Amino acid sequence: MSKGVDIICNDQAEGVAQLTISGNLTLRNATTVKQALIEAQDKYKHLSVLLSEVNSLDVSVIQIIMAAKSSNPAIQWNITLSDDIQTLLVRAGLAL
Repeated sequence: MSKGVDIICNDQAEGVAQLTISGNLTLRNATTVKQALIEAQDKYKHLSVLLSEVNSLDVSVIQIIMAAKSSNPAIQWNITLSDDIQTLLVRAGLAL
């Protein structure tokens, strides 16, 4: 996988989509992740977000995810993280 982030938005029906985000979710890619979430929220009435195949994750993207969750509770989240990343989040007291 590249050093970047991969973001794919799949239309599933009228006003319904799944946004898939994978790769390096770090400061270098935080603006890209934020913009994709904002655009998808604006475009689709029903949105699900899948985070998978995450190679790295830092606080910048964690903050974006937490802000999106609190600002739009209608978004359905499916977050699959490696055991290492999940353990670090738990130890830090962060739950995505």
